[in-house]
Amino acid sequence: MQLECSEELGDLVKGVDPTLALSVYLRANVPNKVIQCFAETGQFQKIVLYAKKVGHTPDYIFLLRNIMRMNPDQGTQFAQMLVADDEPLADINQVCGTWQYFHIPFWLTCTNVWVVFELMKVVSSLLCRV
Repeated sequence: MQLECSEELGDLVKGVDPTLALSVYLRANVPNKVIQCFAETGQFQKIVLYAKKVGHTPDYIFLLRNIMRMNPDQGTQFAQMLVADDEPLADINQVCGTWQYFHIPFWLTCTNVWVVFELMKVVSSLLCRV
């Protein structure tokens, strides 16, 4: 008996080894699960590349919110990736709103000049697209 890569097999191994599950989902061609595993394993930069490669359009705002919850710094990088092309992958207003939701409360209580600079840089790059 031979096992073949499938969504069900990926689901079974995911609890034990998310990286192995990612490999199974890739071979089984299950884009939603591949993208979910990229996010869960911290490989955020691969999400956009993979989605474009296979012609899949995930809910980028949903992904951005989840990434921001896990890692705000990488969420900022992901937000920049979403609006980097001439045609943004997600609505710029939603990207800005999501980013602000996770950063403004921290920014209002922060005296760190670097954080303020980063905030200004991201917001200005997003506003230039509007």
